[in-house]
Amino acid sequence: MSQMEVKYCVDADRICAMGLSSGATRTWAMVASDPSRFAVTPVVFGRGDLHTAKSFAGRSTSVFDGTKNPVVPIYESQRMVDALRVVCGEPGVAVCPNATHDSWTPG
Repeated sequence: MSQMEVKYCVDADRICAMGLSSGATRTWAMVASDPSRFAVTPVVFGRGDLHTAKSFAGRSTSVFDGTKNPVVPIYESQRMVDALRVVCGEPGVAVCPNATHDSWTPG
């Protein structure tokens, strides 16, 4: 990432990490491993490690999920949202009532 920041003149104060599905699971882990690098973290349908929730303090974090997701059940997102609320405030949360796992692909 450091090479990309230099090559593309990235504003280091505005880096966003985002992931979908297993990419979202990796996003949780990546931000937790180096939280000062990221300003914003939108996560879509992914599992997070509850023990890393404190890493997200001071980060704008949003969680998106759907109630009909058979791959990553919504309780996975809810557990992480609850952990974030305990240690670092109120994350953004959007739950789509009829969304399945592949909700980002037009039907």
